[in-house]
Amino acid sequence: MPLKKVRNKLDQYDNMIQNLLTLRLSVIPTVADIKKSNNMEIVHQDRESKMYSKMDKFASEHGISSELLKKLYKEIILEAVSIEYDFMNNGFNIPSLSDDDILELNSCMNKINDILDVEFSRNLNKLNILAKKYNITLYDLASIYHNNELK
Repeated sequence: MPLKKVRNKLDQYDNMIQNLLTLRLSVIPTVADIKKSNNMEIVHQDRESKMYSKMDKFASEHGISSELLKKLYKEIILEAVSIEYDFMNNGFNIPSLSDDDILELNSCMNKINDILDVEFSRNLNKLNILAKKYNITLYDLASIYHNNELK
């Protein structure tokens, strides 16, 4: 198995993770705006606790480390809180877009959301069904795929 081919796959997934993280964090100013308008606290321990419980379940079902997920999300939450505080103090600092560019932005974001909400979810569900059939995790199943595909 050529290492370069495997590293290219890792780079592809890294790029996806980075872009999804960017999209996730881009929602935070809107969250902050809602919290500010409703005089809500920035940090909600109950929500965090529920998130960590979901991570435990997800990790168990998918064969990955719960501690890894929690460490990653602790950092993501810290960044989100920082963004919220920044927004509360400084508001949105973004340029105005032309009407045509707003239409293009909306079109692209809607397509991304459709892919993530429909196609991505549908295929992940199919993979989870296949994993259950063999009493393995999604992690195991994806490892089998990569071991065969990247040779």
